[in-house]
Amino acid sequence: EGYWLRTTANGELCFDCNQAMPVEALNMPAQTLSLGSTTQFFLSDRLGYEQTLYLMSDTESSPNESEMVKQFSLPPLPMPGSFDIRFENDSRLTTTDETTILLQGINYPLKINVHNLPTDDHMGYVIKEMDGDQEIASHELIENQTVVIGRNDLTHLLLFRASLVPIEFNV
Repeated sequence: EGYWLRTTANGELCFDCNQAMPVEALNMPAQTLSLGSTTQFFLSDRLGYEQTLYLMSDTESSPNESEMVKQFSLPPLPMPGSFDIRFENDSRLTTTDETTILLQGINYPLKINVHNLPTDDHMGYVIKEMDGDQEIASHELIENQTVVIGRNDLTHLLLFRASLVPIEFNV
């Protein structure tokens, strides 16, 4: 077992729980991010391991975008075979409309539920199952509907925004 800490400046790290905390530290404002309207992806595998990923669209982005992504950063990848799901930026938050979801140690099937999808006219999100550069399958994401991925040879998923209205019509 180990612990991972992200720091933002040089300083001391004290593990003595009997020491009193300095007054300055007690008065520091907490930095929080409201996730109320943020798109949430709930991913879980057959053994019950789960991860929640967040998508903050361009309309929700703020000037402190990089700081918000840091709040959701993850430690380095665990040992091979250990469960891990993350965006390619090593975070649980992405602010781009096209990104890769990295998969490791998944016990398939993998279930994906999405909440708070943006409701732009004729636009939506799609997930592609990928094995290297080869697309295996594609799934349109629909609010509160489960996508089930059963293949166990996937290397990653592609998440992207796409037009959900057909460009061509056949008669």
